[in-house]
Amino acid sequence: MKKIKINNTTILEVESGQNLLDSLRGNDILIPTSCGGIGTCLKCKVKINNDIPYEILEEVMLSEEDKKLGMRLSCQLCVDDDMHVIVPEGIASAALISGVVEDIKYLTSGIKEITIIPQSDFPILEGGYIQVKIPENFILQRTDNSEIFMRLPKPLYNFERKERELRAYSFANSRYDSNKIILNVRFEFPKKSDQFPGLGSSYIFSLERGDEVEIIGPYNDFDLNESDNEKIFIGGGVGLSPLKSHIDYLNKSNFKGEYSLWYGARTEKDIYYKEYFDELNIKNKKFEYFTALSNLEKDTKYAQGYIHEHVEKYLKETGIDCKEFYLCGPPPMLNAAIEMLKSHGVADKNISFDKF
Repeated sequence: MKKIKINNTTILEVESGQNLLDSLRGNDILIPTSCGGIGTCLKCKVKINNDIPYEILEEVMLSEEDKKLGMRLSCQLCVDDDMHVIVPEGIASAALISGVVEDIKYLTSGIKEITIIPQSDFPILEGGYIQVKIPENFILQRTDNSEIFMRLPKPLYNFERKERELRAYSFANSRYDSNKIILNVRFEFPKKSDQFPGLGSSYIFSLERGDEVEIIGPYNDFDLNESDNEKIFIGGGVGLSPLKSHIDYLNKSNFKGEYSLWYGARTEKDIYYKEYFDELNIKNKKFEYFTALSNLEKDTKYAQGYIHEHVEKYLKETGIDCKEFYLCGPPPMLNAAIEMLKSHGVADKNISFDKF
């Protein structure tokens, strides 16, 4: 047996050679992951006060700043010796609770909004997320009334697993929605006919009103700065979810500064929450809403091109001073936007983003 000291207080005894992430979760320290524990989401980072060589994936995925701070990927480490682990306070306080699906509806042909009523107190953290537990041996079966499942190449997918898995989804609402969790989930189609669709999205899309779900959280690594600086939100696809959470909070709080949403979609059919943001744009003089389409379309009222190109035009007109940027979306959009912001001299401290 090996000992793991947690935050200078708790001491755990675990089997030698056990995966660190599994060891912590097995002792109700609910470390998050959104990649299934394969080391790509970076959400399972903890600080290790031991001189343990880096695994190959850690060398690639962790930043130099992470390494200086002693951060490690718990999913990549085995407990071969006694360890001293520092778990962030927000993670250490995460809880497992049950919830009931109140509503589930399509926002676009491939994105659903799920409203869950937690069965115990559960705070909403703007920009934060929860993990949803996928039941063991979940089977996805195509039915006549399952709009999106009818597009799958096979009628049945048996996700054979011995253990439950977790998937992370961002809040789309703020603390002002009392006792309610709203998520946006995009269905992940198989890239090839002999592959499976996404496990998490298959489970979420199969849910119906009244179903009970198990959730863990809340977690947050995508906070707003406490300042009245102009806040610019740049998003694409289902990356709109945490941005809407932040914007809803700013709208209903006493925020005195200006803020705007720059949303990129492929086509008009991919735009969602349009009515919400259009209404906010009219009622709140401090808020601006801009949408651009990357696929060229005739007879559209929307701007054409990539969204970061339109943000760049705005920055050329107004400068970068007293501005903060919050980004979430597909990796190509995210990378292009960050590169553009840095090329204009925006400091790292003024750029926050949420990868998925």
